[in-house]
Amino acid sequence: MNDPIYRLRRDARYRLVDGEAVILLQDSGETLVLDEVGAAVLVHLDGRRGLAAVAASLVAEYEGEPARIRDDLEAFAAELSAAGVIEAVAPSTDDGRGPQRTPAD
Repeated sequence: MNDPIYRLRRDARYRLVDGEAVILLQDSGETLVLDEVGAAVLVHLDGRRGLAAVAASLVAEYEGEPARIRDDLEAFAAELSAAGVIEAVAPSTDDGRGPQRTPAD
């Protein structure tokens, strides 16, 4: 089973303001705002946990059907990736360096 791992891109910065995430994409100068749930997702996409673990955390925080939360999370992660906010990383290696960037397409 494929369980992608995501993290914030190196050129993306965010701050939590009144529960929302204000994101700055430094390379383009673009600013994005995520609502409270989107901000919670962004915080969980830490480059260490796969989407299954993130979905389990969100199920514990919010009411909803686990399968629906997982599906919504996958779609939202794809949107954040397409917007240049997050990137997929390879699983941790045994060399102690943690998650590594995946090769560019």
